[in-house]
Amino acid sequence: MKSLELSVQDLRDSHPAQVNKQPRQFLDLLRRGDRTKFELTSEITSAKQVLLDEVHRSSSEINSSLASFGSQLANIVTHIMKASDAKKGKSSGGGRKGRRWF
Repeated sequence: MKSLELSVQDLRDSHPAQVNKQPRQFLDLLRRGDRTKFELTSEITSAKQVLLDEVHRSSSEINSSLASFGSQLANIVTHIMKASDAKKGKSSGGGRKGRRWF
């Protein structure tokens, strides 16, 4: 009977250790989850910033290209208008006054 009592006493003594171990493990899991969540949030924030910087850079390049294109187009239109005016000046001396070329 003495060994049975010792076994029961051992169970009683070990049970609180197991009970106390479970909440600690749970808290450790929660802490690891929080740390992982923080790391992922940081990575996502960093990736967002990289993408946002790339969008701003691309937008600036596009705006610069559009401005350059607009200037080139204005020069072409000016050149065409001058050529048209020069043709009109030449043709107005002849008998084609008021006629269209197209």
